[in-house]
Amino acid sequence: MKITQSKLKELIKEELEAVLSEKDLSAKERRDLPDSDFALAGKGEGPKGKQAGSYPIPDEKHARSALSLVAQHGTPAEKAKVRAAVKRKFPGIDQGKE
Repeated sequence: MKITQSKLKELIKEELEAVLSEKDLSAKERRDLPDSDFALAGKGEGPKGKQAGSYPIPDEKHARSALSLVAQHGTPAEKAKVRAAVKRKFPGIDQGKE
């Protein structure tokens, strides 16, 4: 499937709006998330072995944000892991193509 430049701009705008409108997690809320709510679970470096996870995915908005952010900043291995975690937890979210 080919994506036109205008369609790509539209998708980026939608993702940016979703990221900006989602509720930020407080430090306590982030610490209280189970490891299953992180696309990349941490190594237990935070308080009580928590908070070191990356790309929290407790809900669909955060999952979409994780996909967007890892696409911009993640390594190929991280991209694959985040996509797999989001697909397992939210199979209805389009994973896109690399």
